[in-house]
Amino acid sequence: MDEQLAELTGAFIGDGNLYHYEKKNSSTLTITGSSENDFDYYNKTLSEIVRKKFKVQPKLWRRKDRNAILLRTHNKKVINFFLSQKFKFGPKTKTVKIPETIMKKRTLKLACLRGLFNTDG
Repeated sequence: MDEQLAELTGAFIGDGNLYHYEKKNSSTLTITGSSENDFDYYNKTLSEIVRKKFKVQPKLWRRKDRNAILLRTHNKKVINFFLSQKFKFGPKTKTVKIPETIMKKRTLKLACLRGLFNTDG
């Protein structure tokens, strides 16, 4: 775990979800924010972290009908990273916790908080 992954984790805690499609046997990570307020952060920061750390280009698009920006990937390495941090598929409201690997180091806590604040702050 490094500061970039901690920031991505914070963004996931704020506005992300993991979903598993049983019929297709595939999974998706999605982080959703405001297309007016969050586009630059999603495009320049979060997408770059995913590209750099997982060697995959996430899909990024605006939903004009909902004023939303979505960052999405089906990449197994990305999904497995979040599962390894004890996140689960489905709703995370009231059940999500900051991973222990982040809580052990001040710089990781601050990076996670930055991601959380940039999505939910």
